[in-house]
Formats: sequence, structure tokens, C-alpha cells
Amino acid sequence: MLNKDKLVDAFNEIDPEYINSARDRMGYGGREKPKKTLHVFRTVLIAAVITALMVGTAYAADLFGLKSRSIPAEASPVLEALTPSGRKTIQRSYLSLNGIAGSNEYHATAEWENFRRAYEEQKEQECAANGQSPGSWFDWDFRFAESESDKEVCFIYHVGDETMFQKLLEIAGKYQLTLLTNRNDAVSLASLRKLSGVGMYSLSGDFSSAYVFEDGSFKAEGMLTVAQSTYLYELHRIESGALYPYSSAILDDMLCEEWQYTAADGSIVDMALFDTTEFDQCSTDSGEYPISSYRLLIMYDDGTSFVTVYSSWNRYEPGTEEEARLYGYASMEEAAQKNPDPYTIAEAIADSFDYAALLENEPSVSTVLALDRRAESNPEAAENLARILDSAEYKANLEYQEAYKNLRSSFDSSTINFEGISFLDEAILFNYRDQVSFAGEARAAMQAAADKYSLTMPDTYQDVCICDDEALAALGQGRLIDSSSRNYLLISYDTGAFSLYKTESLSYSMHYIPKGSFFGGLCIWNFPGAEDYTKVWPYETLSGATVCCAAYGDYDYGVVVYETENAYVFLTGVSGVTALEGTADEVDFTQFK
Repeated sequence: MLNKDKLVDAFNEIDPEYINSARDRMGYGGREKPKKTLHVFRTVLIAAVITALMVGTAYAADLFGLKSRSIPAEASPVLEALTPSGRKTIQRSYLSLNGIAGSNEYHATAEWENFRRAYEEQKEQECAANGQSPGSWFDWDFRFAESESDKEVCFIYHVGDETMFQKLLEIAGKYQLTLLTNRNDAVSLASLRKLSGVGMYSLSGDFSSAYVFEDGSFKAEGMLTVAQSTYLYELHRIESGALYPYSSAILDDMLCEEWQYTAADGSIVDMALFDTTEFDQCSTDSGEYPISSYRLLIMYDDGTSFVTVYSSWNRYEPGTEEEARLYGYASMEEAAQKNPDPYTIAEAIADSFDYAALLENEPSVSTVLALDRRAESNPEAAENLARILDSAEYKANLEYQEAYKNLRSSFDSSTINFEGISFLDEAILFNYRDQVSFAGEARAAMQAAADKYSLTMPDTYQDVCICDDEALAALGQGRLIDSSSRNYLLISYDTGAFSLYKTESLSYSMHYIPKGSFFGGLCIWNFPGAEDYTKVWPYETLSGATVCCAAYGDYDYGVVVYETENAYVFLTGVSGVTALEGTADEVDFTQFK
């Protein structure tokens, strides 16, 4: 890392013409920007290492956060990258996500990252020399760990053997930092807020997924809507006092602009915008596309909590009307209107977050982790689950699923024409087109199960590929979910039964089964009996309803069940106790009739 005097010398050596050229390349031209401080300089290209969108710089002015977070790379500091102009040797550094230079968190991150990367490279080389695969040295069963909590630490910090584990303990002890021992899935924004204690930090896009640790720190991913376009983002909110398991690798030799910006909520954030066009160019048979690519880093902290946001995007910059039409635009003017300059996009992304809300930290994750979810500790919930699984509606579904599986195995799949048939159609078997025999036998199996348990068979169904408020309202159930993301499939029956399938990341299925009606589309992993669920517990959702959660097996495969006076509701397709609870929080069970 450059010291202060060398840093000043480095800036003094930059040719003004080079700076002007850089401004032009980044799409700013001669525009005057109302910024407090602005630097344009030769800096770094980001390489994604642990997380997806990592950016940073090794050289930055003292006014900004990048210099204070940059860690010199001792392990493999040089990498090679293939660019359109040829292969280049690039210097690598690291970025601390939860501490600035001089802090215990910063020093611990520096030692761990340099050790970990050097050690992993050494072990991979040893494997190669012995004719083994590069990762064969890594023990994913963590047999060297003495306890389950130690195994969890090894999983979180990507520790592959005893040597790494002892080094991790040594570094944490040296800098008086705790190690995170629990990583919990948050499957919805509501779940993330409940676990981490964070406020409503963004209203302009969709939540995808998050990991939440026991101190309230988390890593989240999602999408933002800015100027009618969608931008992926990755967000870290980290508390001091622990060694955070993620960092980034950063590579030299890339153009960057850095400035401080007052975001829409009044917070002053540090911004860094990187032009990665040289490394991200796309080509076609007819030549290179007129694309510029950018990486954005936003940093904010109050000294104890650190917020880091990453995003990236491409900008289409056709040089001719023909190139504009190649991209589907009517003209170059339309292309320019629909592709704002990167500086405008960067600040709009920064405006999409409420940084004060991100610093809120009253997590419930520790309370959630302390819950006793064992079936024997929750006899009332266990009895409730057993009663529902013994219902006529559930047993009829189970018997039909078994008959359906046997029918499928008896048919030659090469003779079955699935053209025009969705997986939902196939599962329910109302729309089999030319599979008359197979559909007939399946229908007969459904009718047999319905007759055995005196249940009403459905005659018709409706398949809605993209669920919206109007489709939900037609169910007559009220507002069950937040359908603004429009990532749901809906299938409903004339008996009043329906299924919702969430199709984005961490998907799940929700089934509403009226009492007295046959439903054949409920699939649960291996259909365990009530006695097989080793974890059964009541859970109060954010909507105020109390549901029954149940899980079994090493990976906590599970189900959420809820009963009204008129129906049963099942949530399936989720594993992990906090994921089950988070999924339950996404549904307003009080709206079910």
C-alpha cells in the first residue's frame, strides 16, 4: 500500500490528457458534476472470489473509504487476465468489508485472507503433484472438528483441514474477535428484517435471498428498479466485533471515479465507479458490440456497523443508427434515452437505499436460534401435525401420489408426448392430450382415492402462469402474499383448492385444500409419517397466525401446516428451520377462509 507521500506523488504523475480521456470513456464528457470531491485515476479491476459482485481499489485518496479498507495481497498478489488487447499481468489486493485500517477487524481479515489463499493454493499444488484433483484435500465432512458448532464454523469460513482451523482460531484470539457460528437463510425481506433487526432499507426492487448471522450481520442479494431498468445488487451489513467470513479480491489496472455523495435519505456515502469495459467486451461474428460495462461500490458506516453495496451493469453505446437498430432501438437518440450515463445510474442506485434503516440492529436471530424445536418438547404441535397427516384429505393425496408414481414407472417415457403440456398439467393429469390410456388410468386412481375417503373430485382447473393481484382476488381469499414481484404460478380448481408456486430463488409451493375435497398435487419429500419428523414446533408468523413447522433428516427437510375451519394449508419445498419460518412469514395466513 502506498503511504501518504507516495500517494500524492502517484497522483501528480497522472497526465491531464489521460484524465480527460478517462472522463470521455466513462460517458461523462464535459459535464460539470456537483460533487464535493472527485478523483479520476488509474486503479483496479474486481475479481469475484467468494461473493458475486466484488469491487474495490488499492489506491484512493484519504477522504474516501477504499484506501482505508484495502488490504495488500501477500498471497498470489499477481494474476493474469485475458483482455481484448492481449494477456495482462494484474496486481491483486483485498477489500475489508467490516473494518478500516488500524482496526482489529481489518488486521484479522488481512491475516486470514492472505493465509487462507496461500494455503489453499499450496494444497492444490500438492494435489496436482500427486495426480489428485485440486480440491481433494478439502474435508467437507469436517471430521477434524470436535463439535457440531466447530463444524459450522468450518463451513462458514471455508476451512478444509485442521491446520486451517487452528490458524483461524489463532487469528480470532489474537485480535479478540468472535467467530460466527450460525448462518441462517432468510427467504424473504420480512424474514431478513425479523432476523437481523434491519429496517425497511429498500422499496424499489425485489428481494432474492440472504444469509443472516447471530450478531445480526447479513449478506443479501436482490434487484433494484431504476429508470425502468433492473439492476442486481449485493448488500453486506456487518457488525464490529467478529471476523466476517467474506471479503473480496481486487485487481489493479482499471479506470475508477470516486466521490462522496449525499443520498436521498440524507446519508453521505462513499462511491466508486469502475469502468470494466476492457475486460467485459462482448463480440459477435460481425464484430464487437458497442457495450461499456461498469461496477459500482457504495460504502457507509457509523464506526460500528458497516454497509457495502455492489452492483454492475452494461451500457449500450451505438456509434451509428445501424448499431442502434441492432440493439432494438429505433434510433441513437432512443438508445441514449434508455441507457443513462453510468454516473446517473450510480447515484440512482445509491438513492434506492435507506442507510439509517440499514444501521438498525435489534436482531431476533439469537432468540430464534435458542428455540427448542424438538418434537418431544412441543407435544401439542406434534399432536396437531399427526392429526392433519391422518386426515382423509392428506391420506387420499398420499395414496394417489403412490399410484401415480407406479403408473409413471410402468410407461415407456419415449412413447409419451409431452408437447404443449406444462409440469403442472402433468402433475394433475387433466390435460394429457393424446395420452388417453395413461390419463384415464391416472384419473381412475384419483377417483378411487376420492371415493375411498368420500371426497369431492374437481372437474376443471385454471392455470395462471404469472400470478397478479387480480388472479389472487379471484380466489376469494384476500391478499395472501405480496405479488408485486409477479414471480408466482397459480393453479386453481372448481372445488376451491389452489396452489401457488413461487418461481424465484428459494422457491416454495403453497397448497390450499378445502376440507371434503380431493387434491392430488401435494408433494412432500418422501412423504414421511408424523413420527419421522424429529423437529415439530409452533411458530407465530409476522401476520399474527400460529402455524405448525415440522422438519426431518440431516438437512431439515420440512413442511409448514395451517388449519382453518374450512381447509388445510401446506407450504412445501423448503429445507432448514429458519427457512421454514421465513417462508411462513411471507404468507398472511390470517387471510385464509
